[in-house]
Amino acid sequence: MPRKIKVKFSQPQTGHKKWNEDSSLKIRKAQTRNAKIKSHNTNPYDANDYEEQETAWRKTLAGTVLDKKMEFVVGGGVKPVFELKNTENVDEEAEKKAIEKFDKLKGKLEAIDKDKGITFKQKLISAAVSAKVYGRCVLAFDPTTEEKKQDKDGVEEPVFVQPTTLKIIHAQDLGEPDIDEKTGEVIGVALSHGDTGIIEEHQMIYFENNRDNPIHGSIGYGYSEMDRIIGSSKALRRLIEFDAPEIAESMWAGYGMFLVDTEGLSESDAKARLNTLLDSLKPGAFNAITAKKDQIEFIPINLEAKVSEIVNLVDMYERLTVGNFGVPSPLIGREEESNMATLFGKIRLFINGPVQADREWLGTIIAEQWYKRLIGLIDPEALDVINVKAEFEPIVIEEWADMINALNVLKVTIPTFPDEALLRLAGLDEFKGDLEDNATTVEKVNQLKQVEKDSFFREAKEYLNKAKAKKRIL
Repeated sequence: MPRKIKVKFSQPQTGHKKWNEDSSLKIRKAQTRNAKIKSHNTNPYDANDYEEQETAWRKTLAGTVLDKKMEFVVGGGVKPVFELKNTENVDEEAEKKAIEKFDKLKGKLEAIDKDKGITFKQKLISAAVSAKVYGRCVLAFDPTTEEKKQDKDGVEEPVFVQPTTLKIIHAQDLGEPDIDEKTGEVIGVALSHGDTGIIEEHQMIYFENNRDNPIHGSIGYGYSEMDRIIGSSKALRRLIEFDAPEIAESMWAGYGMFLVDTEGLSESDAKARLNTLLDSLKPGAFNAITAKKDQIEFIPINLEAKVSEIVNLVDMYERLTVGNFGVPSPLIGREEESNMATLFGKIRLFINGPVQADREWLGTIIAEQWYKRLIGLIDPEALDVINVKAEFEPIVIEEWADMINALNVLKVTIPTFPDEALLRLAGLDEFKGDLEDNATTVEKVNQLKQVEKDSFFREAKEYLNKAKAKKRIL
């Protein structure tokens, strides 16, 4: 017969403050130990939002301003730039020679960018504008591939192949993004319209505007720069498309009121007569109706149109739109700056501020999702030696002659000012090697001149010695 065991259950003293604090803290630590921060993502935009964003870009000044801004951002185009991963105990000359070994690889990347099926610069501008308008955009690679290879652990992973074309996929055709919980990066995105399935990271370049914006749960969906000017764009459209034509018509056609005798007519007949009268009229044209002399009377009404106030409203809404993107107004045709120095100052601030910020955003995307993948396909071992960056062509706003004259004055004022710094100020960093070669050439020329000088003195001395010898003989 089994032995009975008495078990006594006791209720802990949950009301004791010390017990509650210690126990709850231990429980929380146990629950959160080794836990990961998971992202909860929801698209902040619906179909109506996308329609308003598109209308703002397509039918108002906002589209012109954004297009102009992205033209400055992309500028003359983008190119790959290589840097050594390990520069410890490597002097500048050795680093330069090490990077020159990859010039052929760099040429292949630039050739791919200019391929007629890729036209990377044009596709980049379109994708960047789309991401700014809708928050995100995808440049999909075509062809894609279903081929896979096994990694060192035997796990199959997709193979990246060099695309022959790039296709822009609109934000409205994109579904939920697949976020890597460890890195927080987008590693795939679902298609929402037409086709089904997921575009994986090796099949696309994913453009997400302002990824870490304050909108809750919006990681992977981006932020539309149209949001802040939707209201002003609607008001601007109304003023230009509806109010302005109405005011213009009333100014030359005038206002008036018809007094119509409807005595003896039913209510329906009276309305029919009034509608017939109004439908037969055309502002600013000759009109004729059939009626007895005393049945219709016209009284003109003088209403002063608030033209200047309307113009001021349009100007205010345009300023709000332009200011949202930080673009100097003269760049979009508003001639407000008569002082050239002030204009150049604003353009410099624009280039060093909004333009540079967008260049850094796009440069990171291009380097990681485009150039790095191409290098991994063409020469995978190169990635063990070099890092790749995307560099945009410099923007020069000063007249070349004025800038060079200013640098000449600087060199005269400070003779010891380094030539390398002058090249950097002139935006000619790529000619640094030519400067070094020129210095070597000048040094060789000076050496030759010294040799010629020494030779001349030597010959002159021999001639004088011969002359003295002849004189002694005579």
